[in-house]
Amino acid sequence: MNTRSNFAKRSTLGRARSEAALLSLLFVFLTLVTVAPSRALSRDLVLSAPHPANPVQVPTTGFTMTVNPPSMMLQAGSSSSSTLTLTSLNGFSGVVSLTVRVQAPVFPWPVLRVTGSASPASVTLTPDGAANSTILISTSPSTTTGSYTIWIDATGGGQFHQAVIDAGVGPYFTLTASTSNLIIRAGSTKSSRLVLTSHANFPFSANFEINVYLQGSESACPTYCPIYPTVSISPSTVSLPALGTSTTVLTVLTATNDAQGTYRITVWGGGCVCILPYTTVNLSVIAHPDIVGGILSTVGKLWVQFPYIESSLVILAGIIGIIVFLRQARKQREFGRDEERAKRL
Repeated sequence: MNTRSNFAKRSTLGRARSEAALLSLLFVFLTLVTVAPSRALSRDLVLSAPHPANPVQVPTTGFTMTVNPPSMMLQAGSSSSSTLTLTSLNGFSGVVSLTVRVQAPVFPWPVLRVTGSASPASVTLTPDGAANSTILISTSPSTTTGSYTIWIDATGGGQFHQAVIDAGVGPYFTLTASTSNLIIRAGSTKSSRLVLTSHANFPFSANFEINVYLQGSESACPTYCPIYPTVSISPSTVSLPALGTSTTVLTVLTATNDAQGTYRITVWGGGCVCILPYTTVNLSVIAHPDIVGGILSTVGKLWVQFPYIESSLVILAGIIGIIVFLRQARKQREFGRDEERAKRL
């Protein structure tokens, strides 16, 4: 009886396990049937969805303008010209109209005695081609001495561009330095020769103004300020003959404690009612050759840069002390053994 009962229980348990396995297989089958097609459909929808196309960069058409020379100096009553070149960009083509305007440095200013014109006043550009026009600047004998800005406006094909010519009118002189870059050790002296060339038909006495600027500082300082280097010009006044030349010397004096760095020395010329020039000399002050100070400075920099050197030296000294102590102890032991052997003998 008990055997049959146990057999029945085992049969019931086996059927239950089989039914559970079948239910599990059915669940897996339904999942594959329903989920897999939906995933495939989603993938197909994603793959078939239209992707935004990369925007096509359309090159901008137009033209460029260059003028040569971009600056000029004229005596009152004379004229000069520059060449304006217009170049087609990215296949631009069409007619470009040119207009020349004169702007004085101060408004109002009697600019009617300075005129500008373009010849031809309009040019035709072909795709990727170029065209030239001559810009003529004219003055009268009564034109006021000064600097004028000549604007050239170009209009065509919906484009507008400008070019500029800087024109100086009146007597003037130039100022150039024989050496425009000086390298000097702190505590020494160097000089550069200044050459003055007059383009005025009258003699005059030229004078100078000096400005020294240390790059990286907040402000410029004239030479009379209590800072170094000291810059001077000798002679400070130069007699310049009509349409002639003259020279003077710019001297730089430094002290051993001068700040190292790059200075910009600007020298302006003056002394006549004319267009005044300027020139620039770059000065580099390097360290004074102090050997002891240099060694100490180098050691100090290394000490700051490598602060672990101190602890390393302490550790090294400790290791050396231990080695010396062990060597001495070994020698003492060997000496003791030798004494014992000698006593036994």
